[in-house]
Amino acid sequence: MKPKFSATNAPIMIKALMSKPHTPAQLAEASGFSMETVNLFCDSMHKAGLIYIVDWVYERNRYLPAYIFGEGMDVTDKYTTAQKRILDVFRRDLLSHTAQEVSDMVGIPKSTITKELNALTEKRFIYRNPRKNGNDPLTWRRDASVAFPIFADAVKYVPKRPTPQRPKLPKQSWFSAITN
Repeated sequence: MKPKFSATNAPIMIKALMSKPHTPAQLAEASGFSMETVNLFCDSMHKAGLIYIVDWVYERNRYLPAYIFGEGMDVTDKYTTAQKRILDVFRRDLLSHTAQEVSDMVGIPKSTITKELNALTEKRFIYRNPRKNGNDPLTWRRDASVAFPIFADAVKYVPKRPTPQRPKLPKQSWFSAITN
């Protein structure tokens, strides 16, 4: 039996969202609430500006938002798991790689890697090197002038510091002494 949502149970989800980004499915699993309850909670917290989307996680042929507690701009770009792994490979170095090398590093079949490399080329994160001979294999290289996106694994909740209050200056009138 699923627990009922109440003021005593809500901190479970808030604490989870403060520790690291979670999708609604992960929140439902961690808290024990139903998916409908978690979706209502996330929608209302998102509308109020208390949580924001830091990543889109590709699960079961659809994208799920990953939320974290705090103020920030929602991420709108969506990447598949294979594209995220490929970007991590190219983030580490500026070397050229063939599709087979990337496939071996990431552990995904070469046919899928070629499709994902072409998709990332269209998004201009990497580019295809021109062939010198007709027999040379295709190679891809990172475009160093483009910043790579940051995914949910690297995002942490940092509480906002309160702005320090400046002391108020006393009001002066025509009859008060002049002070510096």
